[in-house]
Amino acid sequence: MKTRVHGWAKSTYSDSEVYFPSTPDGIREVVTAAALSGKIISARGAGNAYGDNALNTQQIILDLSGMNRILEFDPLGGLLRVEAGADINSILLSAIPHGWMLPAMPGTRHVSVGGALANNVHGKNCIHVGYFGEHVLSFKICLADGSLKECSREQNSEIFYSAISGLGLLGITYEATLQLRRVPSFYLRQRERSFGSLAEIVDAYEELKGAYDYSICQMDAIKSGPHLGRGTLQLANFEHDGDYHITRHEIPKRMLAVVPHSVLPVFTKQLLGTGAVRCINTLKYQAVRMSNQERDKRVSFSTMHFLMDRQLPRYNSFFKHGFFEYQAMLPTRNAVRGFSQLLKLSHQYGFGSMMSAFKAHRKLNEPFLMTPALDGYSITMDIVKRPAEMEKQLEMFYAMNEIVIENEGMLYLAKTPVIHERHFRAMYPNVDKFLMLKSKWDPDSRFQSNLYRRIFQLKWGDLPPPAEFEI
Repeated sequence: MKTRVHGWAKSTYSDSEVYFPSTPDGIREVVTAAALSGKIISARGAGNAYGDNALNTQQIILDLSGMNRILEFDPLGGLLRVEAGADINSILLSAIPHGWMLPAMPGTRHVSVGGALANNVHGKNCIHVGYFGEHVLSFKICLADGSLKECSREQNSEIFYSAISGLGLLGITYEATLQLRRVPSFYLRQRERSFGSLAEIVDAYEELKGAYDYSICQMDAIKSGPHLGRGTLQLANFEHDGDYHITRHEIPKRMLAVVPHSVLPVFTKQLLGTGAVRCINTLKYQAVRMSNQERDKRVSFSTMHFLMDRQLPRYNSFFKHGFFEYQAMLPTRNAVRGFSQLLKLSHQYGFGSMMSAFKAHRKLNEPFLMTPALDGYSITMDIVKRPAEMEKQLEMFYAMNEIVIENEGMLYLAKTPVIHERHFRAMYPNVDKFLMLKSKWDPDSRFQSNLYRRIFQLKWGDLPPPAEFEI
């Protein structure tokens, strides 16, 4: 059907022809028909990419959400074979009663396996287990010529290492086999501690990160001055109690058991500005500071890992024109300086981040071509879209990119609102090798997205270039 498709952050969209295949042959039919008609294809799973990774203006989107079956699960060895549209939530609910879970998961349960693979997602434990692709044993993909191939470290390995983190630009992944991780419980022992500045957080993180299974800092990106980058560090280890009963996993219908989540966007679009966020951040920060600086509690895995799902499930509807999600990664040696520069710049331009998370990363153990992994830290910044000030926002994002490059960092492409080819090449030294492989396996560039075109400024036919900041 022809419809308007939004990124999850609702700051950009595409009007596209959306197809819903249910079998590998159905995918091949669309790919073959697209080649005959000169159409271009992007793939979409759960639809929770923040920006335009899966958007495709006036072209084809293959929506794989209907191909969501768990095909095979070995409760003894933790081997899982699923269709690409299966989401994190269904896998967790199926595997945890047997003592297994996905080793690497993003901060939301609403991500498909295909999307996790294409973006090589990471979670709050990436310093220990790395990225999603490191736990993929094999996958099946439909290439531009309609052929169906199985790829692994031993078989079609160049496709394996380039399609994982390849943003769906080499073909349509429709099935994957994963190795799950044995865990001792569904519950965690979580600690929270507040720190007064970014420098304090990094010092504490460096000391503590190796001792905890999961870690993340909820950062106050609005505060300036000596308390720039203050925040609350959350640390958690698995309980060793063999308790796999699933509780506190479902998303509550009301915030604080009072306000329905469905009505929150109505109020936040009018009230949620920098001043309100400054008050909220202060209250959260002081709540932990006042409780003897440290709190220790038993929580469900979902409570800690899928925090936003449970507390603010409709956060993407809070802002009238959506928001831009920006995630920068910097090496540890440049973390305090570089992230301080990013925060100060957002303050100077008047676009402070509404919500920010800060966490540790480790470099890759395998050669996935387009994964921005390094030993260091990342910050996410939620910048509210201001259509009347778009030129100013563009200028700020380009200046932020320059700071990231100067500090030897990278942007995570799943959360990259503004980047041009020069910035991209400076951050991703493997891009030419990736493009060479794309040319080999997709010689007519059948697989594209708005993200791909805006980076490389590609155009086709008489269609206009995609408008990344269209209102």
